This record gives sequence, C-alpha cells and structure tokens, in this order.
Amino acid sequence: TPAGAEVDVDGCEVFRFAPDNFTVSVESESCIGSNDAEIVIEAATSLDYTVQITGNGVNINDNFTTSYTASNLPSGVVTVCIGGTEGPNTYEEFCFEIQIDGPEPLSVTALLSEEGSQLVVNLSGSDLYTIELNGALIQTSEEEITFDLKTGSNSFKVSTPQTCQGTYEEEFFIGGDPYVYPNPFSDFTFVNLVYSDEPTLITVHSADGRQVMNKRQTIGKSELPLDFSGLPSGMYFVRIENKQVTKTFKIIKR
Repeated sequence: TPAGAEVDVDGCEVFRFAPDNFTVSVESESCIGSNDAEIVIEAATSLDYTVQITGNGVNINDNFTTSYTASNLPSGVVTVCIGGTEGPNTYEEFCFEIQIDGPEPLSVTALLSEEGSQLVVNLSGSDLYTIELNGALIQTSEEEITFDLKTGSNSFKVSTPQTCQGTYEEEFFIGGDPYVYPNPFSDFTFVNLVYSDEPTLITVHSADGRQVMNKRQTIGKSELPLDFSGLPSGMYFVRIENKQVTKTFKIIKR
C-alpha cells in the first residue's frame, strides 16, 4: 500500500470514485402508468462498472464501461448502486436515490364570473394547453385565463399534448333577457330564463292580484314550463326573480 494512502481495517488501500465521475440524467414517464422512463449514467473514467437498480418493483443488475441506460422504468423512487474494478483494484460502491416523475393529470377549474358573462379558467398539470371555445382554438401556457362568453350555449374544451392526461369538456349557457312564449297560449307556456347558479323564483298572479303559481329552482340552462290547464282564460302576470334579473311579464291565456 503506498504511504499516506487511505486503507480499510485490513490495511488495504481504499479506492473511491471521483465526486464528478458520474453524470446521471432521468427521462420521466411520458404518461402515467406507461412505464417508459429512463435513467442514463455517463462515466468520466472508463472502468469495469457494475450497476444495480432496485426498488419500486425494479431489480436490475448489469455491467458497463463508460455509459449505461436503464429503460422501461415506472414512476417512483429507485436506488442506484455503482461499483467498479480496475485490474486488481476494487472501488468502493457508490449509492444514491433517484425520484422518477410522471405527468400529473390535467386539472381544470372553470367558473362563471360574478356578472355571468365571462369564464374564469384555472389550469394545472401541463406546460402547454389547447383550449377550444365555440370552435376557436388557442394554445397557452398560462395557468389562469379569462374568456368572454356569448349569449346562448358556449362549448368549452381543454386538452394537452399528452392525450393520456385526459381532456375537460363543459357547456356554459349564457341567457339574454328572459321571455315567455308562446303568448297568448292555450294551456302551457314556457319561461326562457337567464343563466344563474342562484335559485330563481317564478310567481304568477291573476289580473285581480291572486297568486296562482309559485316555483323556485336552480335552473342552470333550461326553460321552465308553466301549466295553466287548470286555470281560467284571461290575463296573468309572471314575475321572475334571481340574482341577475327581476322582471314581470303580462301573458294571456286564451
């Protein structure tokens, strides 16, 4: 053993890898559960290396001299241990842990603004998003974005370059002014309502002031049928009340 060399308990020289001998890179899974991650190990010095990769269902034992690639790995934590020999000299094993990541699921929160005419969208899970609103496509890396909505039905869809992350689709209905049709009518008429997440109150009074109908419901996107089949012909007043509108209509039953 050379004088001044580090030795073990038996007096034999200890050989250790240089701190910068290995370069390790990790390629994450392309999709959750695809098991296609990779670990690439590059050695600065050419030796007879052994590599052991264990944990998370992985058990690899192999050899290399300058570079090594482990493929078809799942997401999770694995332990990598590298040993080496150079002639009669055996290097002390070097071990470390690697966290292999995979893409998150697509997460979308889409809420109507307080006034109900805009859509506020929060996105996570990707670096790039494709958004389709009423047939128009945009790509964005923003995590929060606001869209103006049109009166009527609005189709909204979000996807990412990785199809395995899933997609998000929803319809948003924005009403204009409410109206009652047909008017005049025979037994049934309909109230086309303004979109609201709040309960809408529909009350109907006869011409002499008597309340003959009372309905309360959260409507989202719909039209509400009104049944007058048990009521006499004549004039009625329909009052609509919700967070966005209060309006009264005069209707006539034939």
